[in-house]
Amino acid sequence: KTLKVLTEGFDRYSECYFGRSFADSPEIDGKVFFSAPERIEPGSFVDVMVDEVVEYDVYGRVVPSQA
Repeated sequence: KTLKVLTEGFDRYSECYFGRSFADSPEIDGKVFFSAPERIEPGSFVDVMVDEVVEYDVYGRVVPSQA
């Protein structure tokens, strides 16, 4: 599945970006962690293809926007 994700920042520990989808509430729900081929600024929306779900968090990768 592909999710539209609001980028919140870069996690140096896991070396990937993180953000949340429209269904995720800040400070309550898990995060969407994702890799990207280029730098992404916080506040940017990206399409993330989900590869894995672990407990409360989702992991994936940026895919080209289908606008």
